Amino acid sequence: PVDTSLIIVVQAREDAYIPRTGVLSLQEIWPGCEVRYLNGGHISAYLFKQNFFRQAIYDAFNRFCLKYPSSQ
Repeated sequence: PVDTSLIIVVQAREDAYIPRTGVLSLQEIWPGCEVRYLNGGHISAYLFKQNFFRQAIYDAFNRFCLKYPSSQ
């Protein structure tokens, strides 16, 4: 991404599909990104926490509009 400060990552705390050790953190890969954590796993987050994902999308678009108002 060109502007990593616009990235909002939603991550499940008990996600067994995503490695946590031996890899760079998302903040190291995309400096300035925001990580929001959900309780639960990969599937339960998708099935039961869709409002968190929607809110992150809304917030990321809003963040873009505030940072780059002339792009609208």
